[in-house]
Amino acid sequence: YLDQRVNARILDQLAPGFSVFDGFCYVGQWAIRAAKAGADRVVAVDSSNPAIEQAKANAERNGVAGLCRFEAGDVT
Repeated sequence: YLDQRVNARILDQLAPGFSVFDGFCYVGQWAIRAAKAGADRVVAVDSSNPAIEQAKANAERNGVAGLCRFEAGDVT
């Protein structure tokens, strides 16, 4: 469950050229990974405002803030 290396490699192959939705994104790990892998744009949602703020900062640090939109909200 905790080892996501295989899933990360799959995302790297699938993301380029696509729009990606990351529900329950927490601090943006998968959203940022998708953007860095070549996604055209990424929309990520989490219910925690502090997590969303951290995700925005993480995207900025990784140079993909322009590709990622983070929103606080209920995914369900």
